[in-house]
Amino acid sequence: MALNPPRGAEGYLPAWQRVGAELVHWLLYLVVLLTTLSGWLFESARGWSITLYGAVPLPRLVEEGSQAGHAIGELHATLVWVLVTLVTIHILAALAHLLVYKDRVMHRMLPGR
Repeated sequence: MALNPPRGAEGYLPAWQRVGAELVHWLLYLVVLLTTLSGWLFESARGWSITLYGAVPLPRLVEEGSQAGHAIGELHATLVWVLVTLVTIHILAALAHLLVYKDRVMHRMLPGR
């Protein structure tokens, strides 16, 4: 089941597009969550103070100078590139629907539709 499929999309999109769209959407959510958590862990290990929206201080998740800090930093950097790749795939797929397939998938995502 897709997260927020365009109405009627199931009837005319090939199965590989439906499965691919759902997979990319779930991966986007997962990678955003993991990138956020790994960034929080990395900043905690570096001893930086973290605030939510500049107002609410967040606790440190690991001790400053933790040996895990370096590994977490590398994981965070990798996750950032995975996120950039997924966003790029998502944008390219949206443009393909708009310019190549011309199947109105993009139009269904516009506000007020």
